[in-house]
Amino acid sequence: MKLQTKKTGKKGKNPSTTLPTYKPSTFSIAFQSLAFKTFGGKARSLESALRYYLGIDISKSGMRITPEMYACLTVFSTLLAFIIPFAVGFFFLFFLLKMYWLISLIYCAGLSAFSSLITLIVFKFYPSSRANTRKVKLEAELPYALSYMAVMAKAGAIPEEIFKSLAEAEAARKSIIAEESRMLIRDVAVFGKDILSALAENARKAPSRDFADALWGVSSTLRTGGDLSEYLEAQARNAFAKRRIVIRRFIDNLALLGEFFISVFVAAPLIFVVLLIVMAILGGTMPLIAGLNTVMVLQLLTYVYLPFMAAFMVLLIDLIQPKEG
Repeated sequence: MKLQTKKTGKKGKNPSTTLPTYKPSTFSIAFQSLAFKTFGGKARSLESALRYYLGIDISKSGMRITPEMYACLTVFSTLLAFIIPFAVGFFFLFFLLKMYWLISLIYCAGLSAFSSLITLIVFKFYPSSRANTRKVKLEAELPYALSYMAVMAKAGAIPEEIFKSLAEAEAARKSIIAEESRMLIRDVAVFGKDILSALAENARKAPSRDFADALWGVSSTLRTGGDLSEYLEAQARNAFAKRRIVIRRFIDNLALLGEFFISVFVAAPLIFVVLLIVMAILGGTMPLIAGLNTVMVLQLLTYVYLPFMAAFMVLLIDLIQPKEG
């Protein structure tokens, strides 16, 4: 996704960059247009209501859609999620299965209400989930980005050139830092904002507090005439120190999980197997598991307990480990 590179002819001002374009599908455009035609007249009030009652806020999610349009899509999709299951269910139950019409209405109303509720929940939590994903990636990339920016500032590059270089250097791996940098340069090169206004705007929309603080710090340093390279070096050191703390905490947690793993996967199954063998020799059954013989219990242990606990351990380790960008 590229726009034409734009040269200004003046060194150090409005640097050229490669900006991303967003090309939604034809179905997406048609669906959004229908939603806006249906509820566009009340878009602003709908957005305010959803923000107040449901806490929906897409400013930090990086979604290329206005809050008003998202509000229209939320209400329109929730309405469709009620109407379509109701119509299909009533046709199936009443006309095909010949069910009594009142019972059909009750079943269809329950199904449609459940479908609408699920749709509303998805639209509520999707922006925050997307924002959290961006936050994790930003904080993982931030130490390296700050180091790169410090080197550029030490070489005498102006802020626009620093963010332009950062955007182009990271673009190959679709970095979130690169995306944020491209948006900042877009505000300067396309929308005509000065660098301080662009920094403030992007800091307000940043999903990561650390990244927002870095942008505010760059803005403050430029306003006060401070040494940008020294500030970025200090921020990079702090970011790497925080990253080391996170990794050290993960290693400590991993040690605890290792002990848990030994207890659950080695000690407990071994004791249980010995107990089952002794009971089999004595010819008994498990008193707490109604009527199960020794072979059945061993099969449950082998094919249910151990795979389930293994999957649980994998998910738990993936949940607590520091995420990379």
